[in-house]
Amino acid sequence: MDLKRLGAEEAQLQNYRNHVQNQADQDLRELEARHREEVSRLTEAQNNQLNQVRADFEVRISAEAETLEEKLHQTRTKNEARIEEEKRSGDQTVEKLRAANQKRIDEYKKQGDTQLDTVRRQLQNATDSLHAQTRKSEKRVKKETETV
Repeated sequence: MDLKRLGAEEAQLQNYRNHVQNQADQDLRELEARHREEVSRLTEAQNNQLNQVRADFEVRISAEAETLEEKLHQTRTKNEARIEEEKRSGDQTVEKLRAANQKRIDEYKKQGDTQLDTVRRQLQNATDSLHAQTRKSEKRVKKETETV
């Protein structure tokens, strides 16, 4: 009877062990399923947050890019205006120099013409004087030859 009772107890313990094992396996499967769901939910939430951060970042970058583009446009406009002003100023300076140089050239021409006229008059006077002296010399030589 002891053996029978031991066999029955062993069968009962075996059934209890199987029942506890099945219950543990069932709990483990449920826990794994909940874990997978939680991981999936957290992954989805993380992906959503990441997408939101990316979208916000793109908006921020886009706004900064627009700001930088506007500053670049303003800088280019200012630089173009400055270049035009420098060009105008340079053209005016060149024109002033050109006019001053032309004035100098005209003055030098006038002085040269005046000097040339003076030299021509002096030459003409010298020529006239030499011509007169030559005539006087010829008259004197003629007189002297007539008197001799």
